[in-house]
Amino acid sequence: MHSAPTALALALALFAASTGLAQTIRLGGVNAPIYDEIGRLTQRLKAETASGPLDRPTLNSGTVQFYTEGRPAGTLVFDQAIYQKSIDSVSGSGRIEYRSDTGGDIAGTGFDYSLKTGLLQLRSDVVAHYFGTKITAAAADSHLTRPHAGQPWLPGDSEMRGNVVVVNLDNPKIPFDRAESEKVSYSGTTQILTVTSPLDLWRGGEKTRLATEKFEVDFKKAVSPEVPSAPNTTPAP
Repeated sequence: MHSAPTALALALALFAASTGLAQTIRLGGVNAPIYDEIGRLTQRLKAETASGPLDRPTLNSGTVQFYTEGRPAGTLVFDQAIYQKSIDSVSGSGRIEYRSDTGGDIAGTGFDYSLKTGLLQLRSDVVAHYFGTKITAAAADSHLTRPHAGQPWLPGDSEMRGNVVVVNLDNPKIPFDRAESEKVSYSGTTQILTVTSPLDLWRGGEKTRLATEKFEVDFKKAVSPEVPSAPNTTPAP
C-alpha cells in the first residue's frame, strides 16, 4: 500500500511555515485523512491532542480508522504515540490494538506503525485472533492492508515470533487443541496459517512432536489436513 503524506504532516508543515521559528505545538482534535495514489480515502488518523516538538509531537487517545470503498472497516487504537513527521509513522511503548470490523484482530505492547506502508510492528506481549484461534507470541510484524481492491481490511500477512502458542478456541476445522512453536505466519491473501518447526501439537491431552518442517491450516477449506502421526507422544501436564 502506498499513500500520500497525511493531512497531519501537511498541517505541521504549514504550521511551521506560518510561525517561523516555532518548534513546539499544541493541537486539539487531530483529524487527518489519508488517501491512496488515486485519491481514495484509506485511513484516518485521529487524536484528542497533539503536543510537543514540531517534527515529533505526542498524540494522546489516538486511533487510525481504516476504510474500504469509503466505509469504516477496522480501527487501530492506542493511548499514546509519537508521530514522526519525517517517516509518517506513529510509535509508542504502550499497548496498541487493531480491531477488524470483519474478523481478526492483533494487539501488542511497544509498537511502530507506518501510515505509508501499513506495517505494524509489535515488540512484546502479542495476542492475535484468527478464525476461532488465539495466538500469543513475544513479537510480531503485521501488514494491515487489503489483499485485493474491494476486500475488507484484516491483519494481513503476519509473522509472530518467540514462544508462540496457538489455541483452538472454537474452530472445528483445526485438528488440534494447542500448537507450540517459535514462529507462526499468516497469509491474508490465502488465509493459511503456517506453524513452523520445532513444532509441538496437543490433541486430546497428548503432545506430539512433529518431524515435519511446518504444519499448515487452511481456514478456507472445510477440513484441515490431518496431523501426521508420530510415536513420541506424552500426556498433558
